Amino acid sequence: MIKTFGEPTKFTGAQGGENGKNFPTLLSGKKGIYIMVPNYPRDFASGHADIWNGETCNAGCYFGIGARPPINGRQQGVAFIHLWELN
Repeated sequence: MIKTFGEPTKFTGAQGGENGKNFPTLLSGKKGIYIMVPNYPRDFASGHADIWNGETCNAGCYFGIGARPPINGRQQGVAFIHLWELN
């Protein structure tokens, strides 16, 4: 992705706030390829790729994965989100 599209806009889980509540505002007005990686990929999933249309993801953004019950004793959440803006 970086080779083709360059460096993405990056957001950390801390920037996203509790249960990802800040992510919609951080991403507002942007459109492009969305990548989310959770804190513990081995417990939940390796991540999620989608299209961010400026308001939401086509198949779900998973901002609130931190609200899910802990898995293997670890609280889940978003480690980071990368967005490659497309025109």
